Amino acid sequence: MNFKSLFTLLIGLTLYSSIYSQTEDISKIPPCGVREFGPSNWLREFQTNPSAFSHLRGNNDILQLPMTIHIVGQTDGSGYFSRAELQVAICKLNQDYEEHNIRFFIQGPIIYHNNTSWYNHATFNIGQLMYNVTKVVGTMNVYIDNNAAGNCGYAISGADRMYLKKACIRGTNTTTWSHEMGHALSLPHTFSGWEDTTYDPTQPTPSVVFRGNSPVNVERVDGVNCAEAADGFCDTEPDYLSARWNCNSNGLSPNILKDPLNVEFRVDGTLIMAYSNDACAAVFSPMQVAAMRANIQTVKASMVYTGSLPVIGSLTTVNISPTQDQEVLNVNIRLDWEAVENTSEYIVEVSRFADFNLKEFEAVVTTNTVTVPQLTENRNYFYRVMPVNNSDFCTRFSPATRFRAVIQTSTTEVEGNSFSIYPTILKDTEFMSISGRLFRSMDITFDVIDLQGRTISSTRKNLPAGPLAENLLVGSLPKGMYIMRISSAEGISALKFLVP
Repeated sequence: MNFKSLFTLLIGLTLYSSIYSQTEDISKIPPCGVREFGPSNWLREFQTNPSAFSHLRGNNDILQLPMTIHIVGQTDGSGYFSRAELQVAICKLNQDYEEHNIRFFIQGPIIYHNNTSWYNHATFNIGQLMYNVTKVVGTMNVYIDNNAAGNCGYAISGADRMYLKKACIRGTNTTTWSHEMGHALSLPHTFSGWEDTTYDPTQPTPSVVFRGNSPVNVERVDGVNCAEAADGFCDTEPDYLSARWNCNSNGLSPNILKDPLNVEFRVDGTLIMAYSNDACAAVFSPMQVAAMRANIQTVKASMVYTGSLPVIGSLTTVNISPTQDQEVLNVNIRLDWEAVENTSEYIVEVSRFADFNLKEFEAVVTTNTVTVPQLTENRNYFYRVMPVNNSDFCTRFSPATRFRAVIQTSTTEVEGNSFSIYPTILKDTEFMSISGRLFRSMDITFDVIDLQGRTISSTRKNLPAGPLAENLLVGSLPKGMYIMRISSAEGISALKFLVP
């Protein structure tokens, strides 16, 4: 079977860690680590000299940008952002940019890094080192880890890299990735200049704010200085709120602010480049979109892919085996499903629970079948499959199929041929007696399998019809539980025994 190198069994502490991180309160995490006070030189040129960009393609042309996805885990290989979560996150990213005809896809394989220091990277210097060592030129390098220097994310303005905290990009209601991509495509914050500063409504609002020795004009409600103040876009209204905030039912800040002329206003929370919460942020302004498209076609022109990207076929994925409520022997359980057009990989999940919050098994494979090594016997399980590729991200899992993992302990019968083993506790001997009755002559294979699904020994014999009495050498085995699998053309039996 052709398995992709990524093949992860989620159990124990790894499983606990995954569940814990999903419940992290991201409202207490700084949204973004970008610290820029006014537009970059490129953006200022775009804003003040629009005629120099008039030759660029219009908004109806789709601009396709390649991404290299770097998923960072701990040194022991734990903590990865899962492939299924990545699908959902990029789907949301593309949905936020879809109406602006900007699309992102994965170029090349997803790169996994086992480095605890990078996984919990606490400073921008570590992020820079990560990039220097691992960057893929000609793509947008996206690093997904556990910390992002203490923020939900940060990006290098107008450049080819960004860093995302995995807890902040989970699910369908986050705009963190879209926000950081906006920075990478030249956009400042709507509150540019107020970074690390708390607006104080009890004090007069200044006309200029300073960061170091650099003055940044404070935008006024009347728009007189909109081209020179804050982000330089005249279709984004004044914003002085540089910490995460919740909007009201109208998508506006619940508190009233005052501009330098003492004019009252509320901040627009629908803009993705603001710091409003994810429930509010949803859009880019037309001028912001124009800037991003211009940045792609100039600074990042060499990245733009003009070919067609494959779309996954109709999602008619039907789980073939096991079927609904089928009982299967709990030894190397094989899952099969229908192949889907334009699919490069399949994400497979097995869980005791229909909501898949806890997963006993998770794998990414390149064929439409996979073998589950071992589950707990006499339990019901659910499995589901998601077809994926590197350009179509909004596919979903197939409906879950329930099956039951069972195992016979000492005696079993297949198509009228009965088998039993003795002893079932294999102590002070390397031989096992297998008895029973065969209704016809046949080839039979006796496999000893451990609970991880590994075949320890295998013996094949042609046996005549009639009473069966075989004294089989199984050898010296380490302590543990094992399976004696008896296979013939008429079926498979599995009998459990213990080495104390």
